[in-house]
Amino acid sequence: MKRDRAWLPASALWLLLAASLTSNVWGQASDTEAESKLVKSVIDEATKAFNDRKLEGVLAQYSDDAMIDSKVAQRKVSKADYKDAVSKAWERDTKSWGEQKDLRVSFSDATHAVVDGMTYIHPQSGQNIIQKNEWKLEKRAGRWLIVETTYK
Repeated sequence: MKRDRAWLPASALWLLLAASLTSNVWGQASDTEAESKLVKSVIDEATKAFNDRKLEGVLAQYSDDAMIDSKVAQRKVSKADYKDAVSKAWERDTKSWGEQKDLRVSFSDATHAVVDGMTYIHPQSGQNIIQKNEWKLEKRAGRWLIVETTYK
């Protein structure tokens, strides 16, 4: 009987430890899932603003020091240069639109994310542009912002 009593506290401690570790893993998984949704929402908002021709809405998703790989500018440009290039392109092409598909988010730490996916640009000319894209995001002052884009 004494042996059973000694075993009971040890087994109870083991169960509590296992339960706390498991709940922490579940908590981390849901945190990562929630952050992934927030990261994807930045790209979704930029795409929606692009399609609605709201340039300030597009630019709001980028950090001020962002480097943007631009099909319109045909190179990687600053946020200011991207604004100029898109403004000029929209004057010429009033019906282009874009979409992002197959977005996959990974985190290097709590404030840095990389999203890989496909970009589909549908210009007025009908010559669709389909290309792999990588977005790098940083969480700054509690908000996810795109800091770099790269077509692959």
